[in-house]
Amino acid sequence: EQSSAARVFIDSDDLKNLDELFNIVKTDVATLVVYLTRDTLRRPWCVGEVTTAFMTMSARVVAVWARGFVAPAEDELNHLDTYIDQDGCNLVQYNIFEIDIRVSFKK
Repeated sequence: EQSSAARVFIDSDDLKNLDELFNIVKTDVATLVVYLTRDTLRRPWCVGEVTTAFMTMSARVVAVWARGFVAPAEDELNHLDTYIDQDGCNLVQYNIFEIDIRVSFKK
């Protein structure tokens, strides 16, 4: 059995304070592993994490594509307000804008 000194943070550990979650991505994450399911890029906290990592260039982003994942089509990228489930969460309040999301999704 091997152990590692690496710290692991799973975003589902703290989804109440998105400011803090996005700050963790900016300041404490070296590699962001994104498990892409059919719904990952529709969840605002996931979108925020990915976009924060790309915007700040603070973390290397590694995508793991699950069976069934389909990247957003160009039409969906042009209508992120309906593609992303922002019910109860407006990413603009965290300075995450559609143009930044669009750029991040295309990387």
